[in-house]
Amino acid sequence: MKKLISLIFLAILGSVPMIFICYKENCSLISSRIPKLNGELLKSSEMFSIHSPKPNNLVETSFIVKGTSRSRASVLNFNVKDNLGNMIAGGYLYVQASIFGEARSFSSEISIEKKAKTGSGILEIFEKSSVDGSNDEKISVPIRFN
Repeated sequence: MKKLISLIFLAILGSVPMIFICYKENCSLISSRIPKLNGELLKSSEMFSIHSPKPNNLVETSFIVKGTSRSRASVLNFNVKDNLGNMIAGGYLYVQASIFGEARSFSSEISIEKKAKTGSGILEIFEKSSVDGSNDEKISVPIRFN
């Protein structure tokens, strides 16, 4: 019986350390550092992070979303819902597609289309699956409405 060998190594891609495990010729990402801003943990998934708005920030009818993305897709989706679950805005955030997993910064304006029925809600940022259209890698940020 041949001895199976696995190898764990650290790769530095775009200044984001990532740990991979390799078996034969197949490698899989098993861990990556969660990005920080001024030492503060951000809302983060494996493929993207949201820097602003921060949780429970007060937002106007138009506000800026800032973050980083490692996704190969150039579009992230967003929904803004009030605490009753009513959708008050939705659409797309355009980001520069990532090559080889390096983090790319993005900044996009979101306009709230309808009046919220509550004073607070959720900003959801997510990627749609190219296979079945389901929501992948969703981040939910609690926000307050002005």
